[in-house]
Amino acid sequence: MKVKKIGNIVLTYPLWWTNYNNVTTIQSEVSNTIDGGVVIWKQPYHISSQLIDLSSNEDGWQTTTIKDSLKALIALGTTSTITLEDDTVINIRFRDEVNGGCVVFERLIKTSLSDYYTCDLFLAKV
Repeated sequence: MKVKKIGNIVLTYPLWWTNYNNVTTIQSEVSNTIDGGVVIWKQPYHISSQLIDLSSNEDGWQTTTIKDSLKALIALGTTSTITLEDDTVINIRFRDEVNGGCVVFERLIKTSLSDYYTCDLFLAKV
């Protein structure tokens, strides 16, 4: 599955949703209180939501303008949306708790001043 838009930013080329078929389940644990009542403990929201990892792979290059726009959107710290190629819209948040941050950009050609970047984005469904 490919993502063509993040928030109001139309991507230069769609990004691949690499873990599209992996569904994160909400895990819970049950314990009893002293008087026999039941308490259900669930994972925190940021652990139990569906993870969305987007990647350039070989054909999802983004321009400097898109890179800067995505960084500005992430800096807002708000939830946003992604639009899939079939026009499905999904509410997301940026997974800043990922080691290294929620976005990684690298120049397509490391030895030049190329305007194109590969990227990896780490999101979660809300």
